[in-house]
Amino acid sequence: MTQDHPTNVRDLMLNYGLDQPGKRVIDFTAGKDGFWEIDYPYKCEIVKCDAVPQFDFIKKKDLTKDDYSELGLFDAGFFDPPYLRGRQGTDYNNKQENGKNIVVPANLQGKRSWSAGGELERYMTNRDDQEFIDRVKGVDRACRQCFKPGALLFVKVQDTRDDGYLVLNHVMVIENLPSFRPYALYVYLKSGGQTWKHHSETSHGFYVVMKYVGSGDGGDGGGDDDDNKNVNRNYGYKKQNQSLPNHAWQANLQDFYERG
Repeated sequence: MTQDHPTNVRDLMLNYGLDQPGKRVIDFTAGKDGFWEIDYPYKCEIVKCDAVPQFDFIKKKDLTKDDYSELGLFDAGFFDPPYLRGRQGTDYNNKQENGKNIVVPANLQGKRSWSAGGELERYMTNRDDQEFIDRVKGVDRACRQCFKPGALLFVKVQDTRDDGYLVLNHVMVIENLPSFRPYALYVYLKSGGQTWKHHSETSHGFYVVMKYVGSGDGGDGGGDDDDNKNVNRNYGYKKQNQSLPNHAWQANLQDFYERG
């Protein structure tokens, strides 16, 4: 896979048999509709949502608080959370110098920048690990309202760095979706001149595919009481309702995998 995400999404839809009449797919974080900017006639029904919709055809829905049961049940969904910590992104910046991406502040990147609307700062980045985890838990809550049993969730995510430490966002995603089990993992790579260091640290990302194992009864599934009942089988350390401090993994990755 490359950074041509509309093509990646189309290929995932075809590979998993989702682009068929009668199938329903939801994009929880449609944003500026980037996943669907492709000349391809989808046959399935695609429902697009976002906390700050940029087009009239995108429904206004916030994963952390809104009701998704009114949208009906879905066979699959896409989730593209912001992955950075404490700084704005550099979306749609493909300019390079000496094999490195030239960092351009998001608010200077033109009409396709995530900040072009002037109100998206809190949806572009995360203050800390907990805010990212809360977003992931939010999509788990929403899926318990609108997913059919066995539905697939495709999460596009990239790891990042914070204070010099590697932040394993793709592992946080798996850990904090207790209604799902890991199903597949795909890697996408940036194109263009990249050194081995950039490829290994910042020039790749993931499509994490998770399979819904919840009831699909349209229930809320949110709140502390529900969370306390959920045993998350995806935790590497087999701890219930507790996410590991992400930065601790940097010093102890071997122990993490041995316990997994």
